[in-house]
Amino acid sequence: MHMRHDGWAELMDDEEHGGCLVPMMMLFHEEDEDPEMRPEPISPEKREEVIAHMAAGLVQAYRYFRARREARVDGQGAQGGSAVGDAAAEGVLVGIFQRRNTQFS
Repeated sequence: MHMRHDGWAELMDDEEHGGCLVPMMMLFHEEDEDPEMRPEPISPEKREEVIAHMAAGLVQAYRYFRARREARVDGQGAQGGSAVGDAAAEGVLVGIFQRRNTQFS
């Protein structure tokens, strides 16, 4: 999320779609140096649930960026954002899916 921060920031700030990033952020900050950023301890059972929600969140994030890109292509225009930022964020999501599929094949 450090790459193309502007694309990710819009998704994070989006009231309707931003929640899809919560499971990723939970795992990302699990061992953060700043105790304020850490979630409550995650049990093995809860971890499986968070990972399942993370996978669903990745699909939602991908759809969010795809819809924004398609709106620009169709000439409808999207409010704010950057086509390059959206494409980069979408590319990161595709890479995560590809790595995940390779790991579990």
